Amino acid sequence: MKKLLIFLGLFLIPFAAFAANYNDVTLTTDTVISVGGYTLNVSGSSAAIASIVVSDSSFNVSLLPGSSIQVNSPTGNLMNVIGSASVVGNVCADGVSSVSLTSASQTETDTITPTSTVCGAGGGGGSGGGGGGSSAPVVTPSVTVSPAVTVSTTTSVVTSTTVPAVTPTQTTTQTAAGLQAQIAAMLAEVSSLQAQLGSAGGATSTGGAFDKSLSFGSRGADVLRLQKVLNSDSDTQVAASGAGSPGNETTYFGSATKAAVEKFQVKYGIANPGDPGYGNFGPKTRAKAGAIAATEGL
Repeated sequence: MKKLLIFLGLFLIPFAAFAANYNDVTLTTDTVISVGGYTLNVSGSSAAIASIVVSDSSFNVSLLPGSSIQVNSPTGNLMNVIGSASVVGNVCADGVSSVSLTSASQTETDTITPTSTVCGAGGGGGSGGGGGGSSAPVVTPSVTVSPAVTVSTTTSVVTSTTVPAVTPTQTTTQTAAGLQAQIAAMLAEVSSLQAQLGSAGGATSTGGAFDKSLSFGSRGADVLRLQKVLNSDSDTQVAASGAGSPGNETTYFGSATKAAVEKFQVKYGIANPGDPGYGNFGPKTRAKAGAIAATEGL
């Protein structure tokens, strides 16, 4: 199943340094956001988001009750968090800085600000705290659904050093088919970059065995190889098409990889829902995957 992926500020010109606000959406696919020159990956298993507002140096996210998201900085930049959501994880490991947010019984809003401090260069996790807001202008999209779907967006423009000055009010109209074509091209480019990163990092497991455990948010050549093992069986495929599908494996352990690992564990009697380690690539799951990798020559 393909879902439209919102790339805020990174690819969709002219919205690159402007604030953007989206009505309630359910996050089923990893989202890439560019903030202050830093690239952040936002992921969550069916997370319900009321809005995302991006400014020059930070972004606000409003989570509906019972929702959780994880924000990763693949370049290891630490993040400061200010708001009302519970910060259940704020870690820096393997060169990746991650922060996890969750809402309780009401809509919670947090501001995430990436910093120039990098993992291992004088900092630990980012800071969590209460109360805080953003003065960034908001882009309010209006969507009309009809046989020919049109997305009409009116943008209040802020002049930035990185964006040419434009008329204070600008209206952009694009068809849904055009947006889908752009997103498909972007996804292909991201997959290519991820494959290059995996090749540059080098394999960490040889001879069929997997040398380390993996979990949601992990990155690297081990994840790429794990996805190949999962994709060798139609019962445990990561995805039927696109990123993560056979021949398009990536180096990121996201929600689709986690779901495929769970299917693998149930199929081979390793773990069931509710069991410790369910959805994680731990010792027992690694041993079975290593045996299959040796048999399949992966």
